[in-house]
Amino acid sequence: MQDSSRRPSVNSVPPDGWSGQAAGPAGSDRLGQPPVAGPEVAQPGRGQVAATAAASPTPSVVDLDMLYKETGRLYVELSRSSGLSACAYWVMYAIEVGGGTATQRQIIDRIYYPKQTVNSAVRSLEGKGLLVLAADDADRRSKLVTLTEAGRAFARRHLDPAMQAEARAFASLGPEKAARLMSLANEYARAVHAEVEAMGCASPTDGAVFQGEAGA
Repeated sequence: MQDSSRRPSVNSVPPDGWSGQAAGPAGSDRLGQPPVAGPEVAQPGRGQVAATAAASPTPSVVDLDMLYKETGRLYVELSRSSGLSACAYWVMYAIEVGGGTATQRQIIDRIYYPKQTVNSAVRSLEGKGLLVLAADDADRRSKLVTLTEAGRAFARRHLDPAMQAEARAFASLGPEKAARLMSLANEYARAVHAEVEAMGCASPTDGAVFQGEAGA
């Protein structure tokens, strides 16, 4: 899965009664903005972005950005349907893909939200009984974040089905296309990061940037 100054807004409701609104997920917008629609320019509807990009004789970075946004919108809907803010949803996701336990640093490296935003979401989720924090024996300066039974129930209901859908979509590409996609996406991410870092707008300490370089 895959987005900023937005703060998480985790609603104080019991684990079995989720409700709330989601903010946009961190990193889902990527870099650049789509063209602003004027009075006579209609924004492409859901599902139309991919078709527009495919029909374009010379794809542009705007086409790519809009594809990212279209995918990101799906995750906004997933977080909203779960009753959590986008950041809280991604925190739960990051812990679930780690087998039910992750350090706060690992969560930050996996979801690309600012540290303060992640910590706020973690505390809110802890208050909802979805996770617990404990000292990390391997690093006393760090905290281990672990799903509770209520958190695991949430994951089974809201996270696992979405992750399985992602896996099916990725597998539908086939091994060759999937490997090519990962290679090109990683190459593009490195190129964009280098350009933005040259502008003084990115810091490698903000979190892992490329898959495989995040802390274990």
